[in-house]
Amino acid sequence: DDRRLRGALRRAGPQMSDEHGWDLDPEEAPAGTRFASLPEFVAEFLLPVWRRPPPSAWCPKWWEHPEAVLRLEALWDAFEALRMQPGTGVAIWIRDYLDPTMASLTTKETSPFTKCRAAAGDHVIPDPWPAEPAPLGLFTSYNS
Repeated sequence: DDRRLRGALRRAGPQMSDEHGWDLDPEEAPAGTRFASLPEFVAEFLLPVWRRPPPSAWCPKWWEHPEAVLRLEALWDAFEALRMQPGTGVAIWIRDYLDPTMASLTTKETSPFTKCRAAAGDHVIPDPWPAEPAPLGLFTSYNS
């Protein structure tokens, strides 16, 4: 509904509340952030704003897909950093972060959700690719 979308867009700005009562409890959100958690960012802002018709890929259990969590968390981090930038901060976030991240997540050919049909009861999370340990001493450690 358009009121919810307008509310989500207003929440992206620097104000901490709006007329819909979607205030954040300042004690819940990490200092300086708009959203208290990744699920809140996805449910209350990202999904109301990002709307694409099929054949876009998406899984309502996105949190069970490690690649999706990694990408969405990076998207949220970038949002929190850029939303407070004056002028073009949000535009830069849209161009450099939102569009490429959501294309990676929702393009059927490349999405981690491609084989997942959670709504139909077929929730598929691909197995990780195999990897052999690198030879000792080949890479330097941050701890070295």
